[in-house]
Amino acid sequence: MNQNKIDQALKVSQLFKKYLKEETLTAQERHELFQWLDAHPKERKNLQQLLSQKLNEQKAGDAKVYDPVLPYAELTSRIAEDKPHPKIKSLYPFYKIAAAAAIIVVLSVGLLLFNQKDQQKPAIAVANTTKTVELTLAGGKKINLESHQNGVIAFADGATIKKENPALLSYQATGATEDVEGNLNTLAVPAGKQYQLILPDGSKVWLNAMSKISFPSNFNKGERIVEVAGEAYFEVNHFANWPFRVKTAHQLVEVLGTKFNVQAYPDESQTATTLVNGSVRVSDQSSSHLLKPGQIAVKSNQMAGFKIADADLNQAIAWKNGQLVFKDEKIEELTRTLSRTFDVEFQVDERIKGQHFSGTFAIKSGVEHTLRTLEQTGAIHFSIKGRRVSVIP
Repeated sequence: MNQNKIDQALKVSQLFKKYLKEETLTAQERHELFQWLDAHPKERKNLQQLLSQKLNEQKAGDAKVYDPVLPYAELTSRIAEDKPHPKIKSLYPFYKIAAAAAIIVVLSVGLLLFNQKDQQKPAIAVANTTKTVELTLAGGKKINLESHQNGVIAFADGATIKKENPALLSYQATGATEDVEGNLNTLAVPAGKQYQLILPDGSKVWLNAMSKISFPSNFNKGERIVEVAGEAYFEVNHFANWPFRVKTAHQLVEVLGTKFNVQAYPDESQTATTLVNGSVRVSDQSSSHLLKPGQIAVKSNQMAGFKIADADLNQAIAWKNGQLVFKDEKIEELTRTLSRTFDVEFQVDERIKGQHFSGTFAIKSGVEHTLRTLEQTGAIHFSIKGRRVSVIP
């Protein structure tokens, strides 16, 4: 998509917001707005449905005082016209509805911008990463997984190591071995990427960006133990009397058979364990807690003990499902997540530190779409130089 199309779509979103606020549009502006809607019937239909739903939710109790659906009905009825229309006198605070509608317009135009088949140039250009997913075998040999074709890539310590697909590695136990301390394999995932792993016992692991997991080629009979730095989601196979343990820098998670998420990034101030189902026990030097499904254990990395609370499962494992979910998060926390997810570096202006943002973004839409959508809040802007992004008021 060329820059002219991008500028046109963004201008349309501004005209729509201006119209909904009942500001005066010039004849030329009205013509551009109606012409765009007429040329994009699919987007027009989607906008109409979304806007009508939002407006109905906000509708005043007395329809005789103000009918918030009327402005949009009038707009859609005048698609092919270029005539002045009478102003609607409102006794209801319409700005709230206009703001909600503006968000819908911005998001819809954003989808249009970044889902077109002829996309050639992003609205915000950020350099791509060149880092790769790397497997380090127990003996020290390093394997660039992205340069290998699917299939068996190594035999090591009683296991067949196989690349199942471009984003999945499996360890298949073929013989007994002892996982002595230090005799571990390490799978490291760089910023901007994710990877999946099937452990020797058949348990599954999803690794988020900037994460690594260390594990033996074949678990011994006493216990199954892995080490994690970063973020990982586990689906652990249950075996009686064969416990599964996950070590991080600040805690130990003991498992029998369950689905859970561990977030233990070195650059974060806390470690979080979220239980989806099953049972896990989290421990540090001072305390131990058994979690119930739907609970999260948060531990400060500077203090002993845990805080147990009900978890937002959708947010906790959104990354595994291809999404980023932010709920009232500080811009500093939000940009750290974006940095890991998209492999870019952020510098946040002191004037906007502490501001909070919420939103849901599809990871596959890319960093450009995410930044452009955040800019539409009007609270922040981005200055790009290669992979470095400055966040300014």
